[in-house]
Amino acid sequence: VRQFAAGLMKLGLVLITARILGPEGAGVYAVALLMPILMSQLLNFGLVSANVYFVASNKFSLSEAWNASRDLMAVMSLIGFVIGAIIIVQYGEVLFPGIEQYILLSALLIYPFSLFLSIIIGLFQALQDFRTYNLVTLSQPTIALVGACVLWLIGYFTVTSILIMVALSHAITMIIALVLLSH
Repeated sequence: VRQFAAGLMKLGLVLITARILGPEGAGVYAVALLMPILMSQLLNFGLVSANVYFVASNKFSLSEAWNASRDLMAVMSLIGFVIGAIIIVQYGEVLFPGIEQYILLSALLIYPFSLFLSIIIGLFQALQDFRTYNLVTLSQPTIALVGACVLWLIGYFTVTSILIMVALSHAITMIIALVLLSH
C-alpha cells in the first residue's frame, strides 16, 4: 500500500509538472533531477543495505551504525556537492545542453538531503519499525506534491521553484526522520 500511495503521489507531481510547465519544462525538470538522484544512489556506498543487515542481525547497534553512516554521509555530501557543482559549471553545457546552470544547481540541492534520508529510512527498516519506515517514506512525496499544489495556486510554479520544493521536501522529511529516530 505504501509503495502504491508513494507512486501515486509521485505520478501526481509529474502530471502537475507536465501540465503546468509543458513538455519542454517537464523535460528540463526530469533531466535536472538525473544528477542528484544518480549521485545519491551511487554515493551511498551500499550503506542502506549494510545498515539493515548489520543492525537487524545485532552485529552493530543502531547508534554505532548511525554514527558511522552520519559521518561518512556528511563527508560524501560535501564532496559530492562540490564535485556536482564543478561538473555543472565546467561541463553543464555539454552534459545538459539547453538547461540553464542555475536550474542544475537548484536540483543539486536535493542530493545531500536525499542521501541522508535514504540512510535514515534504512535504519527504520533495520529496526523493523515498519510503521515509521512507511510514514517517513510517504512523507517526502506527500510534502513535494502539497508544495507543488501551493506553488501552482500562488502562481509561482517554475522549473526552479519545483526543484527547490523537492529539495525542501527531502529536507523536511529528513528532519522528521531524525526526530523520529531520536525517540
